[in-house]
Amino acid sequence: MGSRLRVSVVVPVFNEAGMIGPCLDALLGQSVAADEIVVVDNNSTDGTVAALAPYADRVRLVREPRQGVQHARTAGFDAATGDVLGRIDADTRVGPHWVEGLHAVFARPEVAAATGPVNYYDMRLPRLVGAGDRLLRWICTRTPDGLDWLYGANMAVRADAWHAVRTAVCLDPALHEDLDLGIHLYAAGHHIAYAPELAATTSGRRIQVRRSDFRDYLLTTERGIRTHRHLTAPWAFQRAWLSSRLMLMAFHPLLLLHRLHPASARAGTVRVRPMDP
Repeated sequence: MGSRLRVSVVVPVFNEAGMIGPCLDALLGQSVAADEIVVVDNNSTDGTVAALAPYADRVRLVREPRQGVQHARTAGFDAATGDVLGRIDADTRVGPHWVEGLHAVFARPEVAAATGPVNYYDMRLPRLVGAGDRLLRWICTRTPDGLDWLYGANMAVRADAWHAVRTAVCLDPALHEDLDLGIHLYAAGHHIAYAPELAATTSGRRIQVRRSDFRDYLLTTERGIRTHRHLTAPWAFQRAWLSSRLMLMAFHPLLLLHRLHPASARAGTVRVRPMDP
């Protein structure tokens, strides 16, 4: 145990007063405790900071005045002291063995970063929706030499890998910051693993928007890959194109399944990008 990795978990938040409590409860109820939990407040105005008060002795609060998840993520990773930096969203609920899973995954020295699957706790027919999500993950893991993407709701990266690419990552709000980080890790030769044992659930609230807004959100992935095409894995754009069209085809059924779930009424202000003002 002398070489045990220290795990920090970073949670960026913006106006998540109704979401952050259950998120932290799940992190604090782990079979193996995280060494550090860092919540990055990104100019919240809705009582998020007050909602953090009961956790003050167990959670470290960092403030990031520059608006945007890319800035909040960077501030959290820079402030964290762990060897492995977990990163989830405020509406993520990690499973009880998630941190234990991080220890197992990062015990493999070749793994520089990892990302896992999600299911949805506020969708009707969760098994069916989860199967669809696993299909999309399967499409996106069809790479011959490792992944070139990460999923911000359920991911982790070694601290030394983060610091190696920190100055290369983009801060453009028009790009998905998690995808961008994955691309730069891949381009620098860092191995990203897909880890099914990192079980987590999240909210389907991003579907509760206009179809045109959801389409633009999906196409951001294609724009990010096009911008970095010289850095991505072979066929990355084709995989993104296919997965985006499949999700767009499922928009109306998914919206209905979300609205039929009683928890959808507690989702609060709905934004396809929750960190946007």
